[in-house]
Amino acid sequence: MSARISFARSGQAIGDAASVLRNNAAAAGMDASVPGCPGWTVHDLVRHVGMVHRWAAAVITGGPPGPREEDLTAGLAGFADPLDWLDEGLIDLLNVLTRPGGQDGGGPGSASFLTGAPSARREAWARRMAHESTIHAADAMAARLGTAPRGEQMWFPGEFACDGIDELLTGFATREDSRLRAERERTMVVAVAPAGIPGQSARSADAAWTVRWGPDGAVTTPGASGTADATVTGSAAGLYLALWNRGEEFDVTGEVAVVAQFRELMRITW
Repeated sequence: MSARISFARSGQAIGDAASVLRNNAAAAGMDASVPGCPGWTVHDLVRHVGMVHRWAAAVITGGPPGPREEDLTAGLAGFADPLDWLDEGLIDLLNVLTRPGGQDGGGPGSASFLTGAPSARREAWARRMAHESTIHAADAMAARLGTAPRGEQMWFPGEFACDGIDELLTGFATREDSRLRAERERTMVVAVAPAGIPGQSARSADAAWTVRWGPDGAVTTPGASGTADATVTGSAAGLYLALWNRGEEFDVTGEVAVVAQFRELMRITW
């Protein structure tokens, strides 16, 4: 994409997602299963999100790049309601992100680990936590519904969904340790349908990406360029959920196996 969501929008998105997660988790119950995270209960989901919020806050403030998970979740047992523990971590994260001193605050370990992330450290981490929180809020909604939610049920605008698609395709897919590799080069175009973002063309640079992967890893470029093995289209929110493996709301032109390979190899885990 030519522009990312703003720092303020990222902060708002974190808060919005936390509210959606909290409400849906409470309605589903802590023992409910989470369709998008096989083997997890809602309690596991809450524990994970609370842990990640605390981990990000620690790294932003200059803590070690890999705080132990057991240390980050040690306080959970002291809360009668796990959602209160989740709230505590959220408040700490937002306080760290908005602490006086500017968006570039934090120690040497606070730079983002994603390709193409914003240069300002707090902006990069705010964006990462916005999408981390939003995807898991959709997981909590799925736990309440008993099935993956649809794009039309999402609470965020198309601009935010496109930014999350961009983060996955540009940031995660192209990392040196990404699993997205193949013996021969494969090419996939991801294009947001015109209805996904009013007034925007499905082939505009702001709503389409070309991903190429082969033996040496993946490269993502903006726009739909060249001949693709497969083209994936759908609404912004529908593609956002599908590419993060939280739904099946998309259409494929070309080789379905190429899209299946991408989705299998791009399962992001902690």
